[in-house]
Parts: sequence; structure tokens; C-alpha cells
Amino acid sequence: MDVINLVVPPFPYFVTAGSALYRPGDLHRSRSSIGVFDLIFVEYGELYLTDNNTDYRVSAGDYLILNPTGKHYSRKAVTTETLYHWLHFMHDGEYNVSDQVQHFSRKSPSLYVASKSSLSIPVYEHLDEEREKRLLEIHKALSSLLFDNYQHSLIPLNRQWQSALSSQQLLLQMLDILQIRESASRASRSAENIMDYIRQNYQKPIDLALLSELFSFHPAHIVRLFKAEYGVTPIAALNQIRLHRAEHLLLNTDYSVSSVSEQCGFESPAYFSRAFKNHFGLSPRDYRNKRQRG
Repeated sequence: MDVINLVVPPFPYFVTAGSALYRPGDLHRSRSSIGVFDLIFVEYGELYLTDNNTDYRVSAGDYLILNPTGKHYSRKAVTTETLYHWLHFMHDGEYNVSDQVQHFSRKSPSLYVASKSSLSIPVYEHLDEEREKRLLEIHKALSSLLFDNYQHSLIPLNRQWQSALSSQQLLLQMLDILQIRESASRASRSAENIMDYIRQNYQKPIDLALLSELFSFHPAHIVRLFKAEYGVTPIAALNQIRLHRAEHLLLNTDYSVSSVSEQCGFESPAYFSRAFKNHFGLSPRDYRNKRQRG
């Protein structure tokens, strides 16, 4: 099974959608390098499509995602009345098409930097009745954002901005229905539990000995599984969270440097100042003054 593996964020975004009714003898037109992912879902009938030299028979309940690059065309005219729905979306991030699910990168060790993960979707699949129903409902909702049923015409482009957020939410719901779900490994779940503890308790004293006691792992094992999931040690992640929280307090409150240091869990104002300068290039006081003047 071929799989589209998308690195997110950035997330895919909706372009447009529609439906088409083919009668016997009709052909899906040939196109090359269309620049968007073209998701085709057949409600009834069937299409005979070739995409990048791979042949597909897309029957009722099947969907196919055509690649933005390469060439696709009908290798055979439809033989029965066929209703299909289509949706175009784009992805500005990294992606590939592979014969297996691929994971690109680790989660972020910070509260303030987005984690990178993979959204993996089969290129071609038959949906069960429940997923088919949900997909059709979402497609109908998306189409309604583009078409004025009262005026019986497409909504002008200068008015479509009003529905941009709604269409993005609906697209992500649709991709969530189609994506391949894999259960997290035991090591991954353990690392996530440790990270959850750090994020919720960063104001308190935390060290490897405490984490070892709380999670019943040897300190060296904690470091290994945490680095495998997040790319840094638990203590480095703790310091990142504390420093970015300190930056937020410096820029958005009138708390003294000493108070910020205490609220963020640093052992002393002097240690906080050194760590902050090493990370941001300025002392906490100079950083606040510079950002407030700017």
C-alpha cells in the first residue's frame, strides 16, 4: 500500500472542492503536474484512472489521492453512470510517497515550539460505511462554503475569506478520518509521561533522581528514552521550558527578575541570569529593556 507521509506543521490547507457526474463513455481528463493533491471519492459507479504509471479502479466507497507531480488520466471510459466528489489541498511542508508509514522527526521539548510529526494517509483505500458517511458530510459542508445556494452561483473570491477558517477545520477533519493511526510504543508513552510531569511541575525542583523515583526507571534509561523521543535530555527540556516561561513573564508582567526566577523554578537569581544570557544573548533586565524600547 502506498502512503503519503506529510510532515506537520505546517498543515495541509484547503484549495477548492466540487463534484462531477459522468455518463457511460465519459473520460476523466488527462493532466500533468497540477501542483495540488487531488482527492477523488466515488459515491457510485467507478473510474479507471492511471496516476504516475499506476492503474487504479476506483469504485463506490473508494478514494484515490492523485499526486501533485506526474501525470494522471483515464485509461478507460466509464461504463456506468458515476458520481464522484473531488477536493484539492496543498501542503507547503516536506512530504513523500512511500510503501510504508514514515516518521520524520521528534516532538518538541518546549512548550513554545511546535512539535513536528507525520500525517500518513493511504493513497488508495476503500472506506467502511461510517467513514464514507462522514467523508460525504464533510465534503458537502466544504462545498457549501464555496457555493451560494440562494443565488445558485459560486461565492465570489472576495467573500470566501469569511469561510477560510471553517474550510481549514473541515479539511483537517477529513484527513483525520483518512489517516493511518499507529499506537505509541511503550518507550514513547513513558517519555511523554515524563514530559507531561515536567511541563506541569517546572516551577518545582526536578532532577534525574526525582524522575527515576517517580517513574521507576534508572536515570540513564530515562535519558535514553527521552532523547529518543525529544532529541534532548529531560533536564535540557526543563531548562528550555523555564527559560521561555521566564521570557513571557519578563515581557508581559512587571515582576522583578528575582520574582521571575523564583516563579520559573530556578535555584537562584544569579543562576537564572546566567542561564538566560546564555540562551537569549542578554541578561534578563537588558532583554526586557531592549524589547520594551523596541
